[in-house]
Amino acid sequence: MIVSSAKASKLQVALQEVNLHRQAGRLSEAEKACRRILRERPSHPETNFSLGAVLFAQGKIDEAEASFRRVIHVEPNSVAGHNNLGNALFAQGKLDEAEGSFRRALALQPDMPDALKNLALVMVDKGDFAESIPLFRHHAELVYGKPLSSARAGEPIPPHKTRHDQEQREYLNGGNGSGAGIAGFLFHLEDGARVSGSAVNPDRSGGDIAAQWQNSSPQVAIIDNLLTDEALERLRQYCWRSTIWHKSYANGYLGAMPEHGFACPLVAQIADELRDAYPAILRDYPLLRCWGFKYDSRHKGIERSQ
Repeated sequence: MIVSSAKASKLQVALQEVNLHRQAGRLSEAEKACRRILRERPSHPETNFSLGAVLFAQGKIDEAEASFRRVIHVEPNSVAGHNNLGNALFAQGKLDEAEGSFRRALALQPDMPDALKNLALVMVDKGDFAESIPLFRHHAELVYGKPLSSARAGEPIPPHKTRHDQEQREYLNGGNGSGAGIAGFLFHLEDGARVSGSAVNPDRSGGDIAAQWQNSSPQVAIIDNLLTDEALERLRQYCWRSTIWHKSYANGYLGAMPEHGFACPLVAQIADELRDAYPAILRDYPLLRCWGFKYDSRHKGIERSQ
């Protein structure tokens, strides 16, 4: 017992050293400390996990993958092990294997926000944005569905975001005469459903837009009256009524990313119809990333370099 306790104490001291190096950003030293432990205890899951994280941070992705596989070999039900293995596989472009790892993590813990977001990103890269939508939305519900989530605790909130959030709460409660009256206004996602007809107006330029894009440098095309009235109104309602504006930028801007909830069937419909309407420009490019911005017109806007 005395020997066992001494070994345990020695291991804890060694793990503390690893954590101190990681927290200080001394990744090479943290790696060396992990490897010293693993020489004596090669299957120790916590040390293999730490080594995998350190290797991943250093860009040694294939070695990180091997470390996370050792974690799972010892602890097959390690949710974090499967999730981090998925990250290593995703970083190497092994999309099918990454998908399997994230799905295994979610089978063990269905409400794991990181695994939901990571699986959604994999599905987007596999060209299935529609399947990513419920994953992104579930992630947003878990992370932002409380008045102050752990993901946001301690973060400074700029005045323009505070004002925006208060005005949106008043709007959702019908306090400004909008009559929205949405219950639970601290977190709300509109469904953002597809429109029954077309979302994108057909190209009536006779090929002029494609020619403009092909012959300009850099290649830029300007398209007026892009969305149908129904799609534009539904998109506006989605942006007005969804509490998705979580990323703050300077000069009055707020941003919304898919993991914030900026993911809905209407966005997928618009992306698909854009490819059909402008095949010469977009045919070979599925939607991989999307985001939205709001701007407070009471501020000065984007600063331009002189």
